[in-house]
Amino acid sequence: MKIAVDFDDVISSTNQAVCNWHNRVYGTKWSIDDFHYYRYWKNPGWGNQQQTADKVQAFYSDKSGLNTTEMVQGAREALSQLKAHGHDLIIVTARSDDQREMTRQWLDANLHGLFDQLYFTGEFTKKETENDEEQVHVDEEGVPTKGDKTNLSKADIIDRIEASILIDDSIENAFACAGHSRKHGAHKGNPIPTLLFSPFPPTQTIPVWHYPWNVELSGSQPLDQLDYEERKRRGLSTGESRQPSKLPQAIKRVSGWNDVLHKIEDLEKRSRSSVASLEGGHVDHAQPVQVQA
Repeated sequence: MKIAVDFDDVISSTNQAVCNWHNRVYGTKWSIDDFHYYRYWKNPGWGNQQQTADKVQAFYSDKSGLNTTEMVQGAREALSQLKAHGHDLIIVTARSDDQREMTRQWLDANLHGLFDQLYFTGEFTKKETENDEEQVHVDEEGVPTKGDKTNLSKADIIDRIEASILIDDSIENAFACAGHSRKHGAHKGNPIPTLLFSPFPPTQTIPVWHYPWNVELSGSQPLDQLDYEERKRRGLSTGESRQPSKLPQAIKRVSGWNDVLHKIEDLEKRSRSSVASLEGGHVDHAQPVQVQA
């Protein structure tokens, strides 16, 4: 099975490192619970989109910030187990091309040899990079890239590489995949299933497993993209309501990497059962994932 995996806050605990860095540099007293949205500028204290971009660039340029990024609990063990059982692991991240080398270095130091390919969508820098002059190369999966960078969305990449499933912490990316009708492969016409990585347990105010930024779906209309202060000034939702968005069938929350293994094992069983019914049961497959208690 080909599995697409997000990087930040699925493999690397990036938001916690960003939170700690911002507190140190700007004297704030944030906790990770203050990250209501995936897009930082929609959270209090980040400023507008340009100010947010400047802060993010400063974080990635500050070795004492970036180097504090730790592995998400259970990621190494689960990914190693998936790889050992014959699954292809591919990173599809919203990081930009100028973060390519540092991302590769982090992976080499922490998860060397586990990933077959990396794709950088540059989600937050596309307008700046659309017209650069680096030569476009179409890789063996049919994905047009410049280095590891592509201007395709995550859903488009996952469709083209025919990955079976995405593991991502962004509810926005999950909804985009759920609303995407595949154009390639055996699952043509179907949406892309997503395991929504949500390792924080339910609370009195948030009754689901979650990350603070994947409780409530952020809309895609122009007003939805305004920064926190402007949204507050206009009386628009600013994320404090913490009302979980209803998820379509293609999205399942997972409480951590052990839960990921359970869900993938279930997916494998359904796939084997479906293929066996078509071919009389004489089918070879990757070894099933054995979930450690």
